[in-house]
Amino acid sequence: MADKRALFEVSAKGYTQTQLEVENAVSHMPTITLRKGAQLNARLLDENGKAVAWARVGVGQIWAQEKSPPNSAPLPFQRNTYTDRAGLFTLNDLDPQGVLVWANHPDFGVVSQKVVPTDGVVDIQIERLRLYSVSGVVALNDGAVDEMEVMAFPVKRPSGAFTPPRDQVDAEGAYLLPDLDPGTYQVSVNIRQEVEYEGRKIFTSRPAQSRMIEVVDRDVIVNFEPLGDARITGVATHNGDPVVGAYVGSFVLGEDPKDRVSAGTATTDKDGHFELKKLPAGKIVISFHKMEQPSAGGKQWSKVDTVDLTGKKELSYLVKLDMQERKSLRVGQKAPNFVAKRLDGSTFNLADYRGKKAVLIDFWATWCPPCVDEIPNIRKIADTYQTEGLEVVGVSLDRDQKALEDFVKEEKLNYVQVFYKEKGQDISKSYGVWGIPSVFLIDKNGVIQATQFRGGATEEAVKKLLAEIKQQSSSD
Repeated sequence: MADKRALFEVSAKGYTQTQLEVENAVSHMPTITLRKGAQLNARLLDENGKAVAWARVGVGQIWAQEKSPPNSAPLPFQRNTYTDRAGLFTLNDLDPQGVLVWANHPDFGVVSQKVVPTDGVVDIQIERLRLYSVSGVVALNDGAVDEMEVMAFPVKRPSGAFTPPRDQVDAEGAYLLPDLDPGTYQVSVNIRQEVEYEGRKIFTSRPAQSRMIEVVDRDVIVNFEPLGDARITGVATHNGDPVVGAYVGSFVLGEDPKDRVSAGTATTDKDGHFELKKLPAGKIVISFHKMEQPSAGGKQWSKVDTVDLTGKKELSYLVKLDMQERKSLRVGQKAPNFVAKRLDGSTFNLADYRGKKAVLIDFWATWCPPCVDEIPNIRKIADTYQTEGLEVVGVSLDRDQKALEDFVKEEKLNYVQVFYKEKGQDISKSYGVWGIPSVFLIDKNGVIQATQFRGGATEEAVKKLLAEIKQQSSSD
């Protein structure tokens, strides 16, 4: 372990806890200076000035559910405590300049506030957690009510594993989604149906109708009923051949884009036919989408069109879908070279690393929740292995450079970030990327060694490759 970085965590009674990262910790004797600690006497109060009893409190950084964890782990020595009946608590050996105090209570959630220790008692005020509900009646007449459920998808999805709130529609068509945080939600009615897949029958859910709603400061009522009695029948083709199994979605746009209402879905059959029913009069936006082998390049058929049902009960529609094809990249193939601008304005050339370093490429974007979920893993890999022969490169498919810059700064991402708005899609196409996040691990010779992994599997692949490179270098 000689000449490697080491992280020292020191705790001593009467002194503030200290964390220090030292280069060459074995070759050079590190000096760690401790500072005298202070005592914090504080009282936890709600928004009405009433004491909050039996809340768990402590010192350290906490993070909101939608954000990723902080860069450094909390110091292991810091104890936490509970407020008494009067809301009072004491914490010792704190930084006199101020500390971040967190509090956790079932009625308030987890909150944090910076506090400077003083000689007296410091009042810390927190607001009670406010939750709301969405309820209503489903009267779509589109299947038995026992086959319908209602779900609420938050537009700003929490990171990590997430299950959207849902409720089965009862015999009267009623539903209730309680305990929702304030925010924007897509509330969707889904119908359970049996379909045939690869020669066997499976159950899946078909979206019947959905709406975007705002939950601000009160409970919300959303009823679902048929939007109209018009229908669209049609055929989807490409180069004269029917496109089988394409997903067909429809929605009605209001004056405000936020008022978009999903009007139903369908799937094209073996002849490319589809039918959309119970549509309102007016302009309907229809989208078509199908993917084949998305994890290995493959093909994508798509189209977005607008049709006018004003004054019509039925419309026949023939649509010609566009098709894109991307080559498949597999383990053992050469990674395509690309030259692009880094976020700092300098030029990045993948070929510069040939014969020098392994490269981990992460295709991602700040607007992609699964990508943001992976950032702590990617950042840890970059911080841990960049001195051991690995370069981590984020290829951002963001549309807004400032949003990317703000995210990189907030999350303290110190690895290479490529942002090339004009060519980002071209780079992703050359790697056969349809969806993100998509990660490629490339060895020193420019050969792809692993791809399509997430979480801990990414670091395991990196460790394995670097060990193989080290072993090969020692035998040469």
